Amino acid sequence: MSISKNKTKFIYMLCSAILGVFLGISIIFFMKMAVSGEGVQYLINENGNTYGSGADAPSYEEMPDLIRAMGTNGKEGYVYFKDLQGFIPNNPEEAVAYMIELEKTGFPSRFIPLYTQDGKTVIGEYEIATITGEAKEKLLKERNIP
Repeated sequence: MSISKNKTKFIYMLCSAILGVFLGISIIFFMKMAVSGEGVQYLINENGNTYGSGADAPSYEEMPDLIRAMGTNGKEGYVYFKDLQGFIPNNPEEAVAYMIELEKTGFPSRFIPLYTQDGKTVIGEYEIATITGEAKEKLLKERNIP
């Protein structure tokens, strides 16, 4: 009977060790998959980019690298935050020149690539449009913005 008890103890110890290793690996895996900041958590793709909803970001500075978006083709995917930003002037003179150019061209839409979560596979495009004229006035009125 003593051999039977030893076998049982060995089996319990072996199972416990296997379970411990499995739990340890799982915890490490999930820690690598998520980055946490001030109350926000993003997943990380295989290329090291964070991805998720921009609505989850507590501030502009804490946006994920890839932001969830819907393309002009109706597909859901991700756009790079840096692509959304577009041109960022370095000084007031550049900002004024940029705004003058936009006014001359009628504030055209800008299109940026829409990716899968890997940030490499392009699945469509995302339109960044400027609302002007009657559409702008209607939106401001609907939202009670002077």
